Amino acid sequence: MNKQSKEALIAEFSVKLKEAKAAFLSDYRRLDVDQANDLRNKHREAGVEYRVVKNTQQRLASKDTESACLDQYLIGPTSIA
Repeated sequence: MNKQSKEALIAEFSVKLKEAKAAFLSDYRRLDVDQANDLRNKHREAGVEYRVVKNTQQRLASKDTESACLDQYLIGPTSIA
């Protein structure tokens, strides 16, 4: 992913965080592929966006948003809903 693509992703994610009513972080390491797909499908059915984002990109996107308070929990593999 080139620098422009990363910046666009961060900008898009920042807008979504500003508009979000809530954000939840989770550690997905112990999920196997079937469990991860099931979790994604359940989120999709509920109208919730579920993504795995690099911690650095998450920190940059949450800067100047209410979600910045979650930065302290961005350790290891993290997903956000």
